Amino acid sequence: MYKIIVNKMKLHHLILTEEDEIIFRYGLELLLNALVSVSVLLTISALLGYFNETIIFYLTYLFLKKNTGGYHAESHVGCILQFNLFCFLLFLFYRYGLLPIHETGILSLLIISVFFFAPLEDKNKKITDEQFQKHKKACLVKLAFITALCICLRLFHVTQNSLYDFFYLGLLMVSITVLLGTLKKYITKDGK
Repeated sequence: MYKIIVNKMKLHHLILTEEDEIIFRYGLELLLNALVSVSVLLTISALLGYFNETIIFYLTYLFLKKNTGGYHAESHVGCILQFNLFCFLLFLFYRYGLLPIHETGILSLLIISVFFFAPLEDKNKKITDEQFQKHKKACLVKLAFITALCICLRLFHVTQNSLYDFFYLGLLMVSITVLLGTLKKYITKDGK
């Protein structure tokens, strides 16, 4: 499908060089990947009765994931399948009480994983040292914000409900992604 869009853009002289074509194709692949992944995630959540909660989960996840990096699948299809499988398992375990929400434990895991390991670089997505430092700074600022938010929620005795739990599940998913990415990086000798 993205090839049709790129070809039409070439016909209308919106893409002039081969480099532009590669960039547009990659961007369209990412957009399609995101749309499919979110559609599958929302379908899963609707079937499990967690539609609104999943929006909180996904926004929490995206807020941190943008700068942390983490596990990358070998293909877009693999990314969609693996991400949604993990989400499905988290939601299912939560639904049947197999995954109790322990706020302090999840927050501690997040602090350790993000502070020590993020941002993670993927071998196919090299970034400059300056970009890496910007991502690292953003990670730490967001981590401080999330930590303060969690402490405030605890201090003001916000009652625990499913929206609150899915906020913590989003934090847990970021930790899992960062730790899996770190494990993959060290197993495959720095992701190579």
